[in-house]
Amino acid sequence: MPIDKSLLLLLATMCIGLIIGGSILQVNSRKKVSSLQEIEPTNFFTLESKSCTIVDSSITSITKRTSTRDGGSNGSVRTEDFCEDAVYYTFVWNGSPNVNVTSRTLVTIRNVRQISFAIGTKPRDELCIATSENGLMPYEGVLKEDTPFVCAGGLCELGTVVDCWRPKDDVCGGDGGDESCSDNIDWANCGNSQCLKLVDPSFELAMAILDAGFPIGIMLIVFGIIFGIFGSVVSMCFCKGDKKEVY
Repeated sequence: MPIDKSLLLLLATMCIGLIIGGSILQVNSRKKVSSLQEIEPTNFFTLESKSCTIVDSSITSITKRTSTRDGGSNGSVRTEDFCEDAVYYTFVWNGSPNVNVTSRTLVTIRNVRQISFAIGTKPRDELCIATSENGLMPYEGVLKEDTPFVCAGGLCELGTVVDCWRPKDDVCGGDGGDESCSDNIDWANCGNSQCLKLVDPSFELAMAILDAGFPIGIMLIVFGIIFGIFGSVVSMCFCKGDKKEVY
């Protein structure tokens, strides 16, 4: 049975496309990481100690389920339920008290529970409801490890005065005069056009470097190579089959 040449051509095109695309992405990723590593946040932002006031807060908590495979493709499937919290604040900078601005949204998870039997069941709603009886963890507002998201221990109370970071005047207008400020320093993960921040820009920069270094380019190259090997094996098998039919 002869193999369809158009199928081989399509497979070869996919392989080449994945390898070339992955190579381009990997080069661009390295350039971006290198560029981000040269940034010094203090050259862009000024710390305004106890200069922003929380006027509102929003938290959305929902239970979710995820499944991952331990130990690669041949490993066992681990299913976990957890509570996902999405939080943002509305605040005012005391230098411009009549202008409300919104922080970026922080998404964190808590109360992760492994599920032994998940077929036909739904995530446990109570994972987002912490009480003294059930021993579940309440929302603690943690960015990473021991770094709090604005207020340690949970949501900020309304009226709380907190530290915040303001772009320097030579970066993008300082107090928000330049509406494109958030585009000028996109690594800072601004939640508003003025890029007034409740999160330390140094933390945002570290996260931006981590995201930029995600090896998606390498993954595409690997997939391209795997498809190439698969195509070669299939082609060889069909060629051997053709020879046997001839004799």
